Amino acid sequence: MKVFLFLFALLVAIAARGEKLALDGATLVYPDRNEVRYPHTNTTIVINGDRIERIGPKILEKGTRVIDCKGKIILPGYIDTHIHFFQSADLFTRPDGADLNSVRPYKDEIAWIKSHLNDVFARYQVRVEEMRQSTRIIRQALEGMPAGAWKADDPHVVLPDREKMKTQMEALIYHFKIVTEGFRVPEGEVYQVIES
Repeated sequence: MKVFLFLFALLVAIAARGEKLALDGATLVYPDRNEVRYPHTNTTIVINGDRIERIGPKILEKGTRVIDCKGKIILPGYIDTHIHFFQSADLFTRPDGADLNSVRPYKDEIAWIKSHLNDVFARYQVRVEEMRQSTRIIRQALEGMPAGAWKADDPHVVLPDREKMKTQMEALIYHFKIVTEGFRVPEGEVYQVIES
């Protein structure tokens, strides 16, 4: 069954690759230009194969398949913004936080987001830029890191490798003691916990 579904999906993807599509009736958002085009502007995105061919008035060639996108928001050129867009908005739209639907209904929050698209996408862009800068910092740290061991070779402080813990009693005891008791930082030294 899985093989059939995979082959079916592959055939659909191959057939769609050469098809010309027109995404019509959506709200188009260009965060980098600080521009929003609402559906009443009659703007259509024409996709040829896997590329955006043009964005403009609804002038279609014969054989172009039209997809009704009313009520949808499209960011031309952006990938995987389906969750991040709403998480860039406010506390009330974050599903990983608390359920605050009784305080402010989700539909009210979505209405607010849609009426403040420029602000919401500006925040989204800030988060994307934060990720780019974090990546640069990590690369810089890795390039400056000297070769050799990167953790202490002290079983009183560093948890043993999983394999050793499964096969060596001493490693199992060290693991148990570190996890249950922690350890005392020697005088004159510093200990900092990081989450990564």
